[in-house]
Amino acid sequence: MKILSRVFISLSILILMAIGVVLILNNSSLFSFQFFVEDYFKENMELFYLTIGIVFFVVSFLATYVTFSGHKKDKAITLYGKFGEIKIALYALEDYIKRICLKEPFIKTVSVNVFLKKKNIVAKIKAVICSGYNIPEIISKIQINVKGFLENDLNFSEESEIKIFISKILPSEDKKNIALKEKEEKESNYYEQ
Repeated sequence: MKILSRVFISLSILILMAIGVVLILNNSSLFSFQFFVEDYFKENMELFYLTIGIVFFVVSFLATYVTFSGHKKDKAITLYGKFGEIKIALYALEDYIKRICLKEPFIKTVSVNVFLKKKNIVAKIKAVICSGYNIPEIISKIQINVKGFLENDLNFSEESEIKIFISKILPSEDKKNIALKEKEEKESNYYEQ
């Protein structure tokens, strides 16, 4: 939809620019629009005016459509609490899932796109990670954390799907530091228990 909107806006701008250039040239002594029209449309002036009218109508319709289509209602999931309906915007979920992912030391950058597929939540996560980790294991950890958030924190009982796309694997700058951090975390968790 965004690409279609951009095409319509670009087309509208180009047509309006062309009309502006023709009107500027017509006002100058370099070019006369009246003679140009009369030469090419001597017997079909009605067709010329019809064509211009259709072009202006289409451009104005597309501009209006693009303007008002951008103001659609924000998509949200609906949960039901004790006292009524609770709506959570999908972009709020995207932001929170991004925070969950960035807590992991092996993830450098992440982008999240959440959408509804029937009554199910689909989270598409695109991440850049560091090397030196078991990728299936760390991806599974992210999926478990995100699914836990959806099921436990939101009490979302519908099936959810967490798709992860690794766009880049960066070489680990200091594998020893990462290993030490993990060891310290395990030890601190052990002492806390």
